[in-house]
Amino acid sequence: MAKASSDLAFGPDEALYLLGPAGTKGGDRPLSVLESFDARPREIGRATSFAASDRYVALLSTDRQPGEAFGVLSRAPLAVGAAEPLGDRVNEFRFAPRGDLLFLARYDARARAGTLTHAPPGKPPRELGQRVQSFTVQKDRVLYLVQAPQKGDFKIELWTAPLDGSVPARKVDDGVYGYQLTPDGKRLFWKARCAGGARSCSLFRAPADGSGPAQLLAANVAGFELSADAGRVLIQQPHRGAARAVDLAVLDADAAPPEGGG
Repeated sequence: MAKASSDLAFGPDEALYLLGPAGTKGGDRPLSVLESFDARPREIGRATSFAASDRYVALLSTDRQPGEAFGVLSRAPLAVGAAEPLGDRVNEFRFAPRGDLLFLARYDARARAGTLTHAPPGKPPRELGQRVQSFTVQKDRVLYLVQAPQKGDFKIELWTAPLDGSVPARKVDDGVYGYQLTPDGKRLFWKARCAGGARSCSLFRAPADGSGPAQLLAANVAGFELSADAGRVLIQQPHRGAARAVDLAVLDADAAPPEGGG
């Protein structure tokens, strides 16, 4: 298929994408696609890194500054067509299941944050939030952590928005140290209200669309993880007298809030 490659990945349509070998100074390299087992590689552009959906390929170029962790992001149709520039100083990008492209543009390496931007299929990009530290996409929803400036510091806020733009983005909570959306995208669990660091926090749950209030599920939580069916929650709690050890417990994800927890 190729004599040399620096990266490869299958697309949703099972086509195989191949980046050519890196040059001595880094930077972009040829990106080719093999659309079937017997097909020959077809060059579709040049990039340092890439991602593919069923209709588009996203190409990140670092030719201006080879070796940097960010570059210029463009989007090109898999069929014949010109690439469309989308953002500069982009360091993180990914496609949502329905083909929306989300990325952090104007990335500030010192602050470790950028502008979260959303480019729906066939439409121009729009900004969702600034000073965004990280983001995740699941089904038709994006969740992202925002640095909210304080005097001499900042606090982390968790925000969410539907990709169809049907309602504005909304803040879920302050001081969030971890979150997880259920596989069906309907409920959100997150860790916040921490005391003395991220090892002693409260675990909350709420409808992902904001249609109901947040409920306290457990206190004194160091970490958590949902089961595959989102029916149970594995929680870690600090072990008394140990700086790093934790105790493990399993909770029913649908359990009633503890008394006084709302």
